[in-house]
Amino acid sequence: MTNEAKRRVVVTGMGIICSIGTSISEFWENCLNGFTRVENIPGHWRNYSAFTSTILSPLPAIDFRAYDISLIDSNRLDLSTQMAIASASMALENAGIDKEIRNVRHAAYILKGIDPARTGVIYGTGAGGVNTLLAGHAFQALSNHKKALTAMIKSIDAEKNRLLAECLAGIANKMPLPNRANPFIVSMIMPSACSGNISIKYGLTGPSNTLCSACASGTVAIGHAYRAIKSGMIDVAVTGGAEYLHDDYGSIFRGFDMIGALAPDNGDKDKSCRPFDKQHAGFLFSEGASATLILEELDHARNRGAEVLGEIVGFAETCDASNILAIEKNGAQIKRMIMAALDESGLHPQAIDYINTHGTGTVVNDEAEAQIINDIFGKRPLVNSTKSILGHTIGASGAIEAIVSILSIKNSKTHICRNLEEPILDLNFVTEVKEREINTAISQSFAFGGQNSVLVMRGFQY
Repeated sequence: MTNEAKRRVVVTGMGIICSIGTSISEFWENCLNGFTRVENIPGHWRNYSAFTSTILSPLPAIDFRAYDISLIDSNRLDLSTQMAIASASMALENAGIDKEIRNVRHAAYILKGIDPARTGVIYGTGAGGVNTLLAGHAFQALSNHKKALTAMIKSIDAEKNRLLAECLAGIANKMPLPNRANPFIVSMIMPSACSGNISIKYGLTGPSNTLCSACASGTVAIGHAYRAIKSGMIDVAVTGGAEYLHDDYGSIFRGFDMIGALAPDNGDKDKSCRPFDKQHAGFLFSEGASATLILEELDHARNRGAEVLGEIVGFAETCDASNILAIEKNGAQIKRMIMAALDESGLHPQAIDYINTHGTGTVVNDEAEAQIINDIFGKRPLVNSTKSILGHTIGASGAIEAIVSILSIKNSKTHICRNLEEPILDLNFVTEVKEREINTAISQSFAFGGQNSVLVMRGFQY
């Protein structure tokens, strides 16, 4: 047996921020209760364009100062990076890894009992600091024009030209801008900001990488972290995914809306997102999220007395090389990927108890994915879609779904496939929450660009 074959990779900590929870306990309770959070898009977005979809899943208010984010950080980091650090902070605490302060002003730490050179940060994001990029672009393009417009309004005799003054003021008010040019824009928008800033925050000097594979980014990152530990490159990994897709003008939302990817408001917002249902018509846009897992080599976890939450036993990735915006309908490369991951895990398809699907709610994805599951696994494994509850968080989604898979195994139950009334295929969809035998699971992600990735997980056994 090779050294790589001997090394086992376990999950010892998890943290999350998303629309339905800012802790693992809150998130899991809301998942099991089928709680969703859906609201109308900001009203001022309608000043700039018309939308087919008019709903999204917003983030709750977040106190980042409670999660190792300093005041300096809040001014120098995009919200995607702040969320990544916050969920990493939760995951480290959940893993029982203590920290001590090394720089009070910057809220920078040293992790106790962890070799920083043997600890890597491997993170995923689809768009990095796109919120900061768009805000910076708006300021660069419009700030001088808005100043000139404001000066013009002040020069107008409001009594003689009231309508003109009101019209110009209305235009100025529809140009939301940051207060100033951002001197940190470069370091805020780069996709590697997530991994780089987590490494800096906790003094981790092992490999620090960001994986950008659109909707598969979180799963790909976890898979590469698993490989890095399995190979002996590192012993510990901080891994997961983060995304923040809000912008003042609704331009990111509009991009998805224009290609028909988003669920329309059908009169009952909470039922608009319907993965694997015959009435499915698109995914629920999520404002943002982050999810972090702590992976460790088993002996390393044992030696520090860590609780093991689950084990990763397989990973694979492929590319459809077919269409930049759509899944390959015959699923050939996805099937090849799943079989490769199962082969690595030593598990037969009939040994898989639960599948956390990509499950977006788009017609093309759902139909192809359902058929793939039926062809490989048949009707035995439980099937659900976490996106049916919290929407699509793009680069964070795979990490969130990996957490759901681990929680489902650990708690012997999983959440329903929400809004599923008329399944498009006769699979074993979860329609009620109850005690079940769940020892093994797969979590799969498919992305714009054709990138596919899958993790195989199981309950931990010595």
